[in-house]
Amino acid sequence: MGERDVQRVLSMEPFASMDPSRFRPPITLEGIVRNDTRLRRLTRGEIVVRAGDYGNSAFLIVQGRVRVILPPGLPEESLGRASPRQKNWLQALAQLWKNPGHPEVRDVSRYVSEPEKTPPSPARLIVRDAQGQMLQEQILTDAGDEGIRIGRGADNDLILDDSAASSSHARLQVTELGWEIIDLGSSNGTFVSGERIEHHILGGGDEIRIGRSHLRFVGEGDLDQTSMLSTRILNPSAVDAEWGNTVIEDAAQAGAGHTFVQDIPAVLDHTQSAVLKTGDVFGEIAALGRTQRTATVFAEEDSILLEIRWQGLRDLRKRDAAFRKHVEDLYRANSLITHLRATPLFSHLPDDVIDEIARQTLFESFGEFDWHTSYQRLADQPEAQRLKIEPEIVRAGDYPDGLLLIRSGFARVTRPLHKGQQTINYLGRGAAFGLDELLAGWNGEGQSTYRCSLRAVGYADILRVPTRVIETHVLPNLTEAQLERARQMQAETLKDSLATYRPGGNATPTNALDVRPSGDDDALVETLVDRHLINGRAAMLINLDRCVRCDACTDACAVGHQNNPRFNRHGHRHDSLMIANACMHCADPVCMIGCPTGAIHRSSEQGQVVINDDTCIGCATCANSCPYDNIRMVEIRNNSGEFVQNNATGSPVMKATKCDLCIDQPGGPACQRACPHDALERVDMRDLPNLLDWLHR
Repeated sequence: MGERDVQRVLSMEPFASMDPSRFRPPITLEGIVRNDTRLRRLTRGEIVVRAGDYGNSAFLIVQGRVRVILPPGLPEESLGRASPRQKNWLQALAQLWKNPGHPEVRDVSRYVSEPEKTPPSPARLIVRDAQGQMLQEQILTDAGDEGIRIGRGADNDLILDDSAASSSHARLQVTELGWEIIDLGSSNGTFVSGERIEHHILGGGDEIRIGRSHLRFVGEGDLDQTSMLSTRILNPSAVDAEWGNTVIEDAAQAGAGHTFVQDIPAVLDHTQSAVLKTGDVFGEIAALGRTQRTATVFAEEDSILLEIRWQGLRDLRKRDAAFRKHVEDLYRANSLITHLRATPLFSHLPDDVIDEIARQTLFESFGEFDWHTSYQRLADQPEAQRLKIEPEIVRAGDYPDGLLLIRSGFARVTRPLHKGQQTINYLGRGAAFGLDELLAGWNGEGQSTYRCSLRAVGYADILRVPTRVIETHVLPNLTEAQLERARQMQAETLKDSLATYRPGGNATPTNALDVRPSGDDDALVETLVDRHLINGRAAMLINLDRCVRCDACTDACAVGHQNNPRFNRHGHRHDSLMIANACMHCADPVCMIGCPTGAIHRSSEQGQVVINDDTCIGCATCANSCPYDNIRMVEIRNNSGEFVQNNATGSPVMKATKCDLCIDQPGGPACQRACPHDALERVDMRDLPNLLDWLHR
């Protein structure tokens, strides 16, 4: 971003009301704007964010308008995704003889070759008089710092025969975002789309009024349709009939794809929506919490947006009280009440009490949001070094100042052992920590400090409900049965069956939970946490003591994917257990961040992370982001076995491939069903008891 654009952004809200003295070097307010934001120009119909995507940035509308599509939203196809269509048993059986004989074959009739690039038409101004009669057409070329001067005087580049125009009325000049019109202190003002402006970035079709003259700006190429990418969906019938011609196309500009809604009136006829205008901010909650976007947003007209990366959002939230309050108020209003209601400890409380708890809850973040970028380097570090890097949320022996709820990410539970720390469990979204200590302190007996430490694994967002809130609003309203359930949940968290509280005030033991305390299991837990394998919701585990290397799993996977197995039967090993290189369909799918066309997405029906081959442009963003190396880039072939090439560059066409958990196959994952010795299982790594049961069966 250029210096002038940086200063202009700083003059806008919310930046203009921020106190620069709160931002101390090396992180200054100007530095955040310069390094963690960028200006994006969007054309009418271009999708900004899609419902279901995992985003890492928020957006401030600098100019123009965007429209938010409210649930149930747009069809999957119009967002660049593919709705899963499950085969019947006959179709599944036919794969044995119908699959192609060459690897990675695609039906190339679904694609079109990239058209030969032609120079776009230059930007121009069409001048009309008050009656609409065309007077002249001015081709716009970059004239350097002087720009193109417009006015009544003879020394202007564009001379207007209009007594209502000033001698030197306005100037046009090129910026990073395109052509900008600047009023030069004219007597009667310069108007764009009916609004008086001092300066304005022009978009295609903008109507400018100077005096009694009307000028229409035509942008370079005028939304040049020849720039559409080769992976355009050709068959509109694939889209729901009620949406008419609402299909998507991906534009290839500067190596990145852009997705467009083509029939905006049809979209508005079939959806509920809301409009956001200049000065509005959206997307900050999903960006800061790395949660799924809840709505699709597209540009209703040519617009300019300031994109703010999560790093910049984090620093703004940390140093500016007003922005922090804005974000927290949004979360309290839209998400926190739901989170508390879903927590068993609070589910029975009346609405007014829940509202009070929400007002008192504190928001905290620990660790590195982009943990996946350093995953491989840290995974090979000694255990002591890894623990040192993980930030402590609470330390064993600290006073319990609140109940901790995991909002997003993962946390490691450890206890002191000799001169080090022993991992005893890990917690994911929705888990609670510290209840046992609060119960003990509330009763006035037993242990009143944390017995275990809690560390962020990669990244964790924490909700801290203060102790006094729990003691005032929650514990007095719990029945004996609810207390018992809460204590059992805490015992499972700590792998512990020792009671510290009973309603009568006596410390007595309760029934032990089915959690095995063996040293082998503890070592497995440490491995899962250290390698961040706890992220997997459908990890492929192979018991090497049972596996006879018959390749039945690989063969079954190949049959279901046109003779292309979608996993590698090797991976990290722990004793006799191997975690194979197959997509784990993670709870925190970092591979989905940054996909320019939305091709990689989580299935809305069953939650699998899948790739739409039609809209994948082969940019490898997902493959580079996956910390487990479970996504491969392949060169595709046509039905004759010949490699498909990009007509413009001559380079092979690449596609991203991975395990899709046999989403289109009857019966579920073929690899698991095909194993004759029950040596392979797809396991949710968050369900530790089930994992241990499978290992010890």
